[in-house]
Amino acid sequence: MLAQAVNAAYRTIKENRFINSLHAYFLEAGDLTIPINYHVEEVRDGGSFSTRRVTASQNNKTIFILAASFHKKEDGFEHQSALNPNIKQPEDLLSWEDMVAQFGDFLPKKIDAYSVAHTTSETEVLNDLNRQTNLQILQPRMLSGHLQGRVLSMLSHMIQPTNILEIGTYTGYSAICLAEGLNKDGKVVTIDRNAELEDLNFTTKSPPCVFIFINSELD
Repeated sequence: MLAQAVNAAYRTIKENRFINSLHAYFLEAGDLTIPINYHVEEVRDGGSFSTRRVTASQNNKTIFILAASFHKKEDGFEHQSALNPNIKQPEDLLSWEDMVAQFGDFLPKKIDAYSVAHTTSETEVLNDLNRQTNLQILQPRMLSGHLQGRVLSMLSHMIQPTNILEIGTYTGYSAICLAEGLNKDGKVVTIDRNAELEDLNFTTKSPPCVFIFINSELD
């Protein structure tokens, strides 16, 4: 039925115009034993486009409707940029293993320098905590750090939560960042089990709204 409707519409179209879009609606079940009448309405013939509406009916009941647009063959604007033949193919790019070997756990220097230059500076408390963590902890890279900390602070300011539960305190850097966006009566509860942190006194750097529980304090 759809193909016959398109064919009927085409018979009223000028040469060198080709269908470029259509919408079809099957309204009722047809009867294969009864002829189908196709009525073509010439909605519009413009300079570049022609529009047709085809109604298929049996026993004076509409069973199908087609709306179609036809466009004459013509040159249009080119919106696609020319392909750069020097672009590397996927197989020529660095693999994950190559990236780890080349950059390790750190950002490339240029990206890191750009990020730091365009990110709000650490507070004095966070800067000191960052320094002390790197001086006293065996694996200081687990610290959230400047860039990640500013992201946490931004998210907290956006949400303005009342309660935050953090699993994994480490030295408390991320908890302090999260606390920056709390509403007036908000609090951060952060917990951790880490023997290395047992005797280190990082908790004094936290604001009153941050409650830290390490190891035995969890019991």
